[in-house]
Amino acid sequence: MNENLASGLSLIIRLFFHIPLQFGIWHFFTQSLRLLINSYRNETDCRDCTPGWYCDGSGLPVPRGLCAPGYYCTGRAKDPNQHECPRGHKCPEGSPNPVPCEAGRYQNETTQATCRICPPGFYCNDTYGPVISYGQFLCIEGHYCPEGTKYAEEFKCPPGTFNNRTGMDEQSDCRTCTGGMVCDEWGLVTPYKLCGAGYFCREGANSTTPNLGEKADICPAGFYCPQGTGHLPVTFIEVKFGSWLVLWSTRRKILCMIMGISKTCKI
Repeated sequence: MNENLASGLSLIIRLFFHIPLQFGIWHFFTQSLRLLINSYRNETDCRDCTPGWYCDGSGLPVPRGLCAPGYYCTGRAKDPNQHECPRGHKCPEGSPNPVPCEAGRYQNETTQATCRICPPGFYCNDTYGPVISYGQFLCIEGHYCPEGTKYAEEFKCPPGTFNNRTGMDEQSDCRTCTGGMVCDEWGLVTPYKLCGAGYFCREGANSTTPNLGEKADICPAGFYCPQGTGHLPVTFIEVKFGSWLVLWSTRRKILCMIMGISKTCKI
């Protein structure tokens, strides 16, 4: 026991037997003992500063304030900048620990309070840990990656389109399916299916038996469409007016006027 504390207790006990009862001897004894013990508390009775907070002085009844943005305080912090927030993490004000950047975001600098959003043309996948640099995550073929994309296959090019390029960032970057071919899958890299027999596929076909009007549809009467048909042959109704030859396209309904019968009309 502390020597001073022992001396104090001895004094109180001696007084206990000499002070008359009318002075409230028991109350005097208990209160004196409490005050004496409190005055001799040692440093181990102080609490550690709370995680997420800092305590920069002595005799504090409560922590001084929150840990600063871009830093984290694990406990016993003497200033608001106890630990620097590492790359791939964020540390908002009052952080007891660094917070990993979520999917679709990255952070390539230290002491940051927030994570950065993944830029267009890339994705930020946190499957194997928070992303520090997005450069290795270039958007893959058959897909597009708008801002904040979380993983490679999140945004697939829709049926009727394909994409054989990397780093695309909008759905409009997906290419229209080529003539005679069919793109009936999500995330298609290159068309490989032919338009179905009995149908024509001029562009954007999303089925082997499409129903897209002028772009792709069933073979019309008066024509035959073998597998892989991309364009229908153009037939004309000829009307002669002297030196003028008027051609009316039965397919595109375009009036073509040509000076001289020997001319040809391009449609």
